[in-house]
Amino acid sequence: MLARSRCPILRPAIQTLEREGAMRSYGWGALLWLLLLPSLGAAETPADQAYARATAFRDRASQLSEHGAKSTREDLLQARDALQQGLQYLDDPTVAALAEGSKTLRFRRLNLLGDLVRVQVWLGDRDAAVAAWRALDTMSWHEGLIDFVVDKDPATAALLDDPRLAEVRRHEALAVRDATAPSIAVPYAAQLTEAQRVAGLSQVWMAARDRFVWFDHVPDLDWDRLYLETLPLVQRAADTDAYYRVLARFLAQLHDGHTGILPPKELEDHWYARPGLRTAWLDGEVVVTSVSDAALRRQGVARGDRILAIDGEPVEQYAQRVVRPQLSSSTPQDLQLRMYTYALLAGDAATPVRLSVEHADGHRSEVRAARSGYTTMKVPEVPLLRIRRDGVAVLRVPQLENDAGLQALKQALPRVRAARGLVLDLRGNGGGNTWFGLQILRYIAAAPLPSLRSVERDNGSSLAQARGARLIEWRPVQQEPVAPEPNAYSGPVAMLVDAGTFSAGEDTAAVFRLMRRGPLVGQATGGSTGQPLLLALPGGGSARICVKRDSYPDGTDFVGVGVLPDIVAASTRTDLRDRKDPVLERAVAALGQWPSGGVASRSERPTSPPGIGGQPDAMPPSIR
Repeated sequence: MLARSRCPILRPAIQTLEREGAMRSYGWGALLWLLLLPSLGAAETPADQAYARATAFRDRASQLSEHGAKSTREDLLQARDALQQGLQYLDDPTVAALAEGSKTLRFRRLNLLGDLVRVQVWLGDRDAAVAAWRALDTMSWHEGLIDFVVDKDPATAALLDDPRLAEVRRHEALAVRDATAPSIAVPYAAQLTEAQRVAGLSQVWMAARDRFVWFDHVPDLDWDRLYLETLPLVQRAADTDAYYRVLARFLAQLHDGHTGILPPKELEDHWYARPGLRTAWLDGEVVVTSVSDAALRRQGVARGDRILAIDGEPVEQYAQRVVRPQLSSSTPQDLQLRMYTYALLAGDAATPVRLSVEHADGHRSEVRAARSGYTTMKVPEVPLLRIRRDGVAVLRVPQLENDAGLQALKQALPRVRAARGLVLDLRGNGGGNTWFGLQILRYIAAAPLPSLRSVERDNGSSLAQARGARLIEWRPVQQEPVAPEPNAYSGPVAMLVDAGTFSAGEDTAAVFRLMRRGPLVGQATGGSTGQPLLLALPGGGSARICVKRDSYPDGTDFVGVGVLPDIVAASTRTDLRDRKDPVLERAVAALGQWPSGGVASRSERPTSPPGIGGQPDAMPPSIR
């Protein structure tokens, strides 16, 4: 009950952990709660049944001791008995065997022991409280575990003064040191020592070697050899900036959009500063899609203009030489988007960029663009949901960081039900929390939503490896099923996607495909989702390693491929200038006329778009 009640609160934090590995924001205590949450709503198994029975003992004890130390002694004694009965139940050999295959059932013991510590404290039985805590300590050493047991109770906190619990403090300190690696993850310095640089590279190499889940997508990559080739580059790195660029190029060879380097915040203005304009690859050209910088507008730069060269170098050549080597991406379309939209003009805020521009009337000019203003670009206020004159409702879902799209749909649901069709526009949706996307899909579903297949890598126990068993197993990550909303919208639906549909946005598109509710229209999605593990590195930056593998239920990959559209449609440079949206119009025309699409096969893997070429096989020589 306690864990269930916390689930809605943790969902945003869980997704943040998936995207950013945000231990630094939420602490390891959040991860502990993640371990302890039940797999809600999963198919009922013997382990689920055992979990429910163990939970019933805990719920009974929670009710009896809800007033803490102020509970009656009789209630506390009954609470103690309920917790001890729960522990005895978990000791049953049959239940213990089930717990070996169920982390949630195994950690139910930790919940019961933590509660028992506090109840014994309130009963005044110090010896029994210490014994319960020492038993808990044999299960897990974890940052935040002491706070979890104390649960803000002063009397329980005072128990830590008992010398018999000194090892509990030592064990948590060991867990903290193991998790934070303070000797390696030193603060920012413009120049790190060679030993620190090598340690950081080694940490990234080993973490990916043991935990990265997509090595089969780079079958020709010899990861260990690449590590050896990168060592001298790290040793020769002139400063911390150069060091992190080597690391970025190292991890980029894994070709995964959820794996990469995040530089220290002190370097962000050297890496990510951009002018106040956006660009995209359209019709084989780099085209300006929006301009917010008044200085650029005064120089004549406008929507639809072509970028021909950057700092005197042809734009494609510049993108390949300067931009591409540091980019981590899972698919050609994702790489193209990163190269020509997100990162093309990024660089040092102190260094303006010189652009050769071809304007709408055909004349060319050289313009100077300060690398500033991008982060403050104002996006025109456009309602998330609108009803077109032809009676079609269009819901824009530009992000899943929050429930804004869901709330817009819920508030307009009476009008949507009266519409002749609904278009869900997920173009450019870079992700956030998949849960928000699934909640939107509930409102167009007639049955429980289909679940994607998620697995984590398991290299086997250390003991098994010591005995010669070397293997990689894939352990399922249970999904929470989502029921349809009563009285959901039952009219025709289409969904718009493109290469900017990524991560949680892509999960939502993949589930929509499985629902067979209507056509996907546009371009293949970015082809990357999963859960990154965050590693703190020397100098204050971090590395992300994807440690969760997601696919369609039959194991067919969309990571490395993208969720492919049923109807391919794209805008042109002319459409951009004329402010037309042919992708939306194609979806509107298809409403109610399109048979449901199936799952894309491996043979449908997209080829490299123009301006990209094949993925590099080795570390580019430009970093040497």
